Amino acid sequence: MRRLFRATTTNVLGGLLIGLSLVTIFWSGQARQANRNSEWRGEPSVRVPYEEGVKGQIFLPVEADGADIGPCLLDSGAQVHMMGILPAAARDAGLRRYIWVPESVVIGATGHRTGPVPNWTAGELRVGPVVITAPRLVELAGLSTTMDRWSGLPAGALCSAAVFLAAVVEIDWRTREIVFHRPGQLPAEIATLDWIPLEQHNRLPYVTLRLEDGQEGLFLVDTGMGPAIHFHHHAVTKFGLEPDRRTGLKGSRTSVGINGSIQEHSGDLQSVSIGKYRVGPVMAGFSAAPRTNDRKKFDGRIGRELLRQFRTIIDMRGGRMALVPYEGVLEPPR
Repeated sequence: MRRLFRATTTNVLGGLLIGLSLVTIFWSGQARQANRNSEWRGEPSVRVPYEEGVKGQIFLPVEADGADIGPCLLDSGAQVHMMGILPAAARDAGLRRYIWVPESVVIGATGHRTGPVPNWTAGELRVGPVVITAPRLVELAGLSTTMDRWSGLPAGALCSAAVFLAAVVEIDWRTREIVFHRPGQLPAEIATLDWIPLEQHNRLPYVTLRLEDGQEGLFLVDTGMGPAIHFHHHAVTKFGLEPDRRTGLKGSRTSVGINGSIQEHSGDLQSVSIGKYRVGPVMAGFSAAPRTNDRKKFDGRIGRELLRQFRTIIDMRGGRMALVPYEGVLEPPR
């Protein structure tokens, strides 16, 4: 088999390869309706500067009932259907805490269980022009120190699917701005772009990625993850990468993240294509062992190091995304 990547001993350090996206909360029943009451306040397109974390994370200003709750991590790959908030930020904003007992909940890699989940609620939550009324904010207990150390900022909240479903989100990595576009009222220069289909599963966006040898896989679009690409363990075998990933490697290394530890190898893919654009070489991570929340239907994640070569526009409600390459960075594939 033709070699797809050159193996290296470089490891994605910090244990936050998957970043906060390893925080996983699913539920059934009435909770699926949470945070769907949103409204738009302002012009059809609103530009909001963001603060960049030490690893390139996107942090936006967020208000709850008019009070600043601290930087909010914009994370399209966070498997938290509700917005998330750290306890200290919720208390400082005077929010109301209550205990919610769902029919079924999966938290992280611990598996299905039932039991109480601490939540906070407010009258409204505002992110740019997006206002979510009567939001339910799941408590991200125990993450304050980790988030602060990982981001270099006193983070307060997690902005996930609720924001991406309420607006078309344009990320300009070079100017460090987010442009929120009102769905159905896109400016002409955005509406006429070449759009790439997104598949939505559990309110998360997935896109088809094509490897150098033509094989294709479905990858989560994850603005909360730093590295360019991460392959789930089953995908390493599926794409025939398993023999190559050991070449030149001096064993595996363990990274410790939000949801525990992960063993992974790394190497350079010759190229990958997304939409009409080819990117390469690309540093990729390859799971050395299976994880509970790595579903075999999906092959991995793409993160900021890949996405930041483009102005990235995510239209979750419309099931599509657009990529506008920065000048001199990329060219269409042959």
